[in-house]
Amino acid sequence: LSADGKIYGGYGRGPGTVRGRGPEARMHAGAALDAPARVPPLQAHVVPGDRVAIALSGPVPCAGVVVAAVRERLERAGVEAADTVVLTAPPVAGLAGQPRGEPPAGGILFDPRLETESSYVAADAEGEALHVARRLVDADAVVAIGTFSFDAALGGPALDGDLWPAFTRAPARDGVVRQLARSGRKALDGLRRHAMEAAWHMGVMASVRVVPGRGDTLPAVVFD
Repeated sequence: LSADGKIYGGYGRGPGTVRGRGPEARMHAGAALDAPARVPPLQAHVVPGDRVAIALSGPVPCAGVVVAAVRERLERAGVEAADTVVLTAPPVAGLAGQPRGEPPAGGILFDPRLETESSYVAADAEGEALHVARRLVDADAVVAIGTFSFDAALGGPALDGDLWPAFTRAPARDGVVRQLARSGRKALDGLRRHAMEAAWHMGVMASVRVVPGRGDTLPAVVFD
């Protein structure tokens, strides 16, 4: 997924052709992780002993299938199952779409209302404190899983597939909604800068983007 909105390194065969819970969907998700076009395969990003956080944000279709494919490759690289945590975030009110499919088994739900669940990582250009989920900060590596979808109101890619503001504190999440309500598309550049800065501080090595299909389908997966 590039800045120009084009998809590189994806795998899929058209809308509606890859079903959510079947082995075919898991195989195609794995193919995107094993042979991306612009970054090394997932297994090359970690080493044995790493603590890895898999972070899902937004209405990810076939989430359990994609997480299973990521876990399988982490274990092949020597990462112990006990050293991998799956973290999900509640929808940001007024921003995120409806959940798709079944959530991954064993996932931990981040609570943005509890200050103890987040850590301070930096201050932004305006001097505002940036807090993100503590489990993501503590991990040696973070695999981000989100969607790539179009938001007509924003005139571009939706924000609900990014780790920020999903994995930040409640006041910051509410602030994003207020900015969008007040400034609309004019607020996007600043919000996307925050999202990129937060991802860097969280140690995101690469991201998995799922293109939602009709119902619970997986038309394309991108690892970039």
